[in-house]
Amino acid sequence: AGGDWGEAVPPPQQIPAPGVESIQATGWE
Repeated sequence: AGGDWGEAVPPPQQIPAPGVESIQATGWE
């Protein structure tokens, strides 16, 4: 997705991704 991350891997928490609050609420921590 971002180039360095794999498409199937959730973005690291330090990268402000769109909808990061929804990702954390879903349990992608």
